[in-house]
Amino acid sequence: GRLFLILKRYGDTVSITYRHFPLSSHPLAVPAAIAAECAADQGRFVQYHDALFSEQQWLGVQTWSDYAEAAGVPDTELFGSCVDSMKPVDRVRRDFEAARNLALGGTPTVIVEGHELYGRNLQLLEQYVEDAVREEAGT
Repeated sequence: GRLFLILKRYGDTVSITYRHFPLSSHPLAVPAAIAAECAADQGRFVQYHDALFSEQQWLGVQTWSDYAEAAGVPDTELFGSCVDSMKPVDRVRRDFEAARNLALGGTPTVIVEGHELYGRNLQLLEQYVEDAVREEAGT
């Protein structure tokens, strides 16, 4: 979504690192994170993420492979094998533990140069990114 638009706007000046924090209150959060990582293995994380969030009302109805097709994952058979094997579960677990160790307050949380933003305060997010870019450029 919006984070990736910011990335496009600033090009190589800004990078985004996405970490999963699947909450126990969402029973499909861990499987969705695993599926997103399987898409990432084929270079389609952003597209898969966007497909999941734009059609989240169909979680549990559509298959993970349906989302993969919508995201343009090139090898859906390989993707399905990855999801079935739960291959990326350790990556998801590490992300979750890191979030717990940081005592994050919820999702989404965005950290920009030490500033933590909870929820969807996108205007403030853009301001923090602009400030960080300006500071890096020395202007």
